[in-house]
Amino acid sequence: MLVIFGHFFLPFLALLRIDVKHTFKFMVPLAIWTWLMHFADMAFQIWPYHYDKGFFPLQWGVVALAS
Repeated sequence: MLVIFGHFFLPFLALLRIDVKHTFKFMVPLAIWTWLMHFADMAFQIWPYHYDKGFFPLQWGVVALAS
């Protein structure tokens, strides 16, 4: 539900308004939010298959943020 609402619906509904797209102070937080939701999507959908130890090693967080 976080990915559906945070990664799609919130940015989609926010970008429907033309005044939001022309305002820098709204677009920067929205871009950061979209990047964080993409990161959460990758973390919860792809990484559990990559790391089969049953937990996410915290030292790989730096590598994931750099990519």
